[in-house]
Amino acid sequence: MTAALIIALLAVPPEVLWTAFPDRAFLGVASPGDVNGNGTQDLVVCPDYEYTSGLYCADGLTGEILWENETVPGVENRLCISGVPDIDGDGIGDLAVGTGPGTDSLSASVLAVSGGDGEVIWATDAYHSAYATAYTQADSGGVPVIHATTGYSGTFYFLALDGANGDTIWVEYGLGTQDEEIFRTSDFSGNGWEEMGYVIDRGTVFNGQCVMRDGLTGGTVYMTYNCYDARMDVCDTPPDFMMVVGHWGLEHELFMKSMTTGDTVYALNGPHVETQNLRFAHDVTGGHLDFPVVMGWDKRDMKLLSGMNGTHGIEPYTFPYVIKDVTAFQATDTTWKMAVLTSLGFHVAEPEIHDPDPGPDCSLPTSGNDLCMIQSDAYATPLAGVALTGSGPGLCAITTSEEVGVEERPRRPAGSHLRLLRNPGMGGISLEVSRTSPHAVVLDVTGRRVAEIEPADNERVFLELPPGVYLIVDDRKGSLLARAVVLPAR
Repeated sequence: MTAALIIALLAVPPEVLWTAFPDRAFLGVASPGDVNGNGTQDLVVCPDYEYTSGLYCADGLTGEILWENETVPGVENRLCISGVPDIDGDGIGDLAVGTGPGTDSLSASVLAVSGGDGEVIWATDAYHSAYATAYTQADSGGVPVIHATTGYSGTFYFLALDGANGDTIWVEYGLGTQDEEIFRTSDFSGNGWEEMGYVIDRGTVFNGQCVMRDGLTGGTVYMTYNCYDARMDVCDTPPDFMMVVGHWGLEHELFMKSMTTGDTVYALNGPHVETQNLRFAHDVTGGHLDFPVVMGWDKRDMKLLSGMNGTHGIEPYTFPYVIKDVTAFQATDTTWKMAVLTSLGFHVAEPEIHDPDPGPDCSLPTSGNDLCMIQSDAYATPLAGVALTGSGPGLCAITTSEEVGVEERPRRPAGSHLRLLRNPGMGGISLEVSRTSPHAVVLDVTGRRVAEIEPADNERVFLELPPGVYLIVDDRKGSLLARAVVLPAR
């Protein structure tokens, strides 16, 4: 059975696994984790505030409706909903939601919502409409800080809220931004807390900034200037903490910065790169391209930049429809691929510089808005949850590999199973264990036992392991509990 779980049949086109919420339209999708304990992370969707309200949760494996909360107002855009670590103590991850303007008591608010049942844990008045949410957390875990971007009439506020009760910890403001996303990275300042970042556009080249702040205190830990109409991303995987910035600046349309030294690692002009949207290939390893890898796209075209010199090709990936989102995912222990959502399709593309190919694809039931990759014990690679809009279903799940689990998996009660705290992990596997967790073993890709996990009283466990892909298996039943990827420690 172990061999069957390890062997992944990856060379198949993606296909729609299920659809849900007929005749509904949704802007954003996120995952609070495995709500019902069936070994697959689940999906929560939210609609456009201009048309309707509500949050809706579906089983990631089957599309079955798990809960609904129609009282939560809709959102401005797809960045307004994010999965966050457990806030209410039920052992299930929760959600941060930033709502759009309206008239009821929860409008123009930042909400913490229970991933287990959809109930609002707390709500706090926002500075006008919310545009994005995210979180940061201590290296040791615990209740996170919730972050939100809000704004009105060109002034944007960047909030840090206590995850326990929604109280404001700190607020910063800027005179505008063209990139409302909040960027999260691991602890850079050395105080044991993750960092968050954002773009400020003050209307001139010299005053535009890309800023990284301590997630807990709000103190500036890194900043780069001379950015106009900027886009950015940050990366904390080896060889360094890196920031990539694309902008309409003085000389260059894209530059890569080392956050450690402040040096410009490389700078490039168009048409060599696409800078309208930038994303590092996060939390993946292997393949033949040198890291860091940047995926840059605009409209239907995408190019990759590789390594510390920005190696790039001449021809872009060209997709048949406008690209909505791109995410890297681990395909095997030695390879990674890209999930590419377009307005009407979904592609699984190989990372290439000189011979880019959009790869196998499938059509969407209707127009695609947002993408969320979720882990499943039943599949060798993540499933893609897609929020949809148009005449048809509002949500679908898409496979990126063949199913590897064939037996019916009983649902485990909430709080009774192992929970990965970060996947991929840096230098090992970090997980939470409860008293009712099964005795488990960790297997490497050869099937060799490399560690054991004993039940404990809600204890956090860190298993130091070399880079690779690992299976966590119930030692008594032989069933797969989780699949973990370990990246090199810095």
